[in-house]
Amino acid sequence: MLGNPPNNKPVVNNLLKLNEMATKKEQAEFNKQAEKYLTSIGAEYTRESSLMKWYKLGTVCGELRIGLDAPDKSQVFSIFCRFEDVNEAKKYLQFDYYGRLNQYSGKWNFHSQNFAGLLRGFENELSPLLLTVTA
Repeated sequence: MLGNPPNNKPVVNNLLKLNEMATKKEQAEFNKQAEKYLTSIGAEYTRESSLMKWYKLGTVCGELRIGLDAPDKSQVFSIFCRFEDVNEAKKYLQFDYYGRLNQYSGKWNFHSQNFAGLLRGFENELSPLLLTVTA
Protein backbone atom coordinates (compact mmCIF):
# COMPACT_ATOMS: atom_id res chain seq x y z
CA MET A 1 0.00 0.00 0.00
CA LEU A 2 1.13 3.51 -0.74
CA GLY A 3 2.19 5.94 1.97
CA ASN A 4 0.34 8.76 3.65
CA PRO A 5 1.07 12.48 3.51
CA PRO A 6 3.33 14.12 6.07
CA ASN A 7 1.23 15.15 9.04
CA ASN A 8 2.41 18.74 9.44
CA LYS A 9 -0.82 20.44 8.34
CA PRO A 10 -4.42 20.30 9.50
CA VAL A 11 -6.26 17.85 7.29
CA VAL A 12 -9.88 16.84 6.97
CA ASN A 13 -10.40 13.25 5.80
CA ASN A 14 -6.87 13.19 4.27
CA LEU A 15 -7.69 16.31 2.25
CA LEU A 16 -5.92 19.61 2.42
CA LYS A 17 -8.37 22.29 3.43
CA LEU A 18 -9.84 23.93 0.35
CA ASN A 19 -7.92 27.17 0.82
CA GLU A 20 -4.61 25.39 1.45
CA MET A 21 -2.15 24.19 -1.10
CA ALA A 22 0.55 21.55 -0.81
CA THR A 23 3.93 22.69 0.46
CA LYS A 24 7.27 21.86 -1.17
CA LYS A 25 7.85 19.32 1.60
CA GLU A 26 4.51 17.62 0.93
CA GLN A 27 5.16 17.65 -2.83
CA ALA A 28 8.59 16.09 -2.28
CA GLU A 29 7.07 13.33 -0.12
CA PHE A 30 4.34 12.75 -2.70
CA ASN A 31 6.97 12.40 -5.43
CA LYS A 32 9.00 10.03 -3.27
CA GLN A 33 5.98 7.75 -2.78
CA ALA A 34 4.99 7.97 -6.46
CA GLU A 35 8.56 7.18 -7.59
CA LYS A 36 8.69 4.21 -5.21
CA TYR A 37 5.51 2.82 -6.77
CA LEU A 38 6.66 3.53 -10.34
CA THR A 39 9.97 1.73 -9.89
CA SER A 40 8.21 -1.19 -8.18
CA ILE A 41 6.14 -1.78 -11.34
CA GLY A 42 9.09 -1.47 -13.71
CA ALA A 43 8.90 2.16 -14.82
CA GLU A 44 12.23 3.49 -16.08
CA TYR A 45 13.53 6.94 -15.23
CA THR A 46 14.20 8.77 -18.50
CA ARG A 47 15.03 12.41 -17.82
CA GLU A 48 14.59 15.39 -15.57
CA SER A 49 14.19 19.10 -16.14
CA SER A 50 13.71 22.00 -13.78
CA LEU A 51 9.95 21.44 -14.12
CA MET A 52 9.41 17.67 -14.28
CA LYS A 53 10.88 14.23 -13.69
CA TRP A 54 9.95 11.73 -16.41
CA TYR A 55 9.50 7.95 -16.51
CA LYS A 56 8.37 5.49 -19.15
CA LEU A 57 6.44 2.28 -18.64
CA GLY A 58 5.36 -0.48 -20.98
CA THR A 59 1.64 -1.23 -20.73
CA VAL A 60 -0.90 -3.28 -22.67
CA CYS A 61 -1.66 0.01 -24.47
CA GLY A 62 1.96 0.57 -25.45
CA GLU A 63 4.41 2.97 -23.90
CA LEU A 64 3.15 5.33 -21.21
CA ARG A 65 5.16 8.46 -20.37
CA ILE A 66 4.76 9.54 -16.74
CA GLY A 67 5.78 12.90 -15.31
CA LEU A 68 5.96 14.29 -11.79
CA ASP A 69 6.17 18.02 -11.04
CA ALA A 70 9.30 19.32 -9.37
CA PRO A 71 8.32 19.94 -5.71
CA ASP A 72 8.61 23.72 -6.02
CA LYS A 73 6.56 23.91 -9.25
CA SER A 74 3.11 22.88 -8.08
CA GLN A 75 0.83 23.17 -5.11
CA VAL A 76 -1.53 20.38 -6.18
CA PHE A 77 -0.54 16.71 -6.27
CA SER A 78 -0.33 15.60 -9.91
CA ILE A 79 0.76 12.67 -12.05
CA PHE A 80 0.98 13.53 -15.74
CA CYS A 81 0.69 10.64 -18.20
CA ARG A 82 0.59 10.31 -21.96
CA PHE A 83 0.11 7.19 -24.04
CA GLU A 84 2.28 7.10 -27.16
CA ASP A 85 -0.36 5.05 -29.03
CA VAL A 86 -3.64 6.90 -28.53
CA ASN A 87 -5.72 4.40 -30.52
CA GLU A 88 -4.48 1.47 -28.45
CA ALA A 89 -5.18 3.40 -25.24
CA LYS A 90 -8.72 4.14 -26.41
CA LYS A 91 -9.34 0.39 -26.88
CA TYR A 92 -8.38 -0.39 -23.30
CA LEU A 93 -9.85 2.73 -21.74
CA GLN A 94 -13.11 2.79 -23.66
CA PHE A 95 -14.99 2.83 -20.36
CA ASP A 96 -12.95 5.67 -18.84
CA TYR A 97 -15.45 6.62 -16.15
CA TYR A 98 -13.40 9.59 -14.94
CA GLY A 99 -12.90 10.99 -18.43
CA ARG A 100 -9.13 11.23 -17.92
CA LEU A 101 -8.06 10.04 -21.34
CA ASN A 102 -7.77 12.79 -23.94
CA GLN A 103 -8.99 10.99 -27.06
CA TYR A 104 -6.70 13.03 -29.32
CA SER A 105 -3.42 13.58 -27.48
CA GLY A 106 -3.31 10.45 -25.31
CA LYS A 107 -2.91 12.49 -22.15
CA TRP A 108 -4.16 10.68 -19.05
CA ASN A 109 -3.61 12.94 -16.04
CA PHE A 110 -4.31 12.68 -12.32
CA HIS A 111 -4.70 15.74 -10.03
CA SER A 112 -5.93 16.05 -6.46
CA GLN A 113 -5.41 17.71 -3.12
CA ASN A 114 -5.71 14.24 -1.57
CA PHE A 115 -2.19 12.78 -1.35
CA ALA A 116 -3.01 9.17 -0.50
CA GLY A 117 -6.21 9.10 -2.54
CA LEU A 118 -4.45 10.25 -5.69
CA LEU A 119 -1.75 7.60 -5.35
CA ARG A 120 -4.35 4.88 -4.68
CA GLY A 121 -6.49 6.03 -7.60
CA PHE A 122 -3.49 6.07 -9.93
CA GLU A 123 -2.46 2.59 -8.81
CA ASN A 124 -6.03 1.25 -9.21
CA GLU A 125 -6.51 2.71 -12.68
CA LEU A 126 -3.04 1.73 -13.92
CA SER A 127 -3.00 -1.84 -12.53
CA PRO A 128 -5.22 -3.40 -15.25
CA LEU A 129 -2.94 -1.90 -17.92
CA LEU A 130 0.32 -3.36 -16.60
CA LEU A 131 2.06 -6.03 -18.61
CA THR A 132 2.04 -9.40 -16.88
CA VAL A 133 5.29 -11.24 -16.57
CA THR A 134 5.18 -14.96 -17.34
CA ALA A 135 7.89 -17.35 -16.23
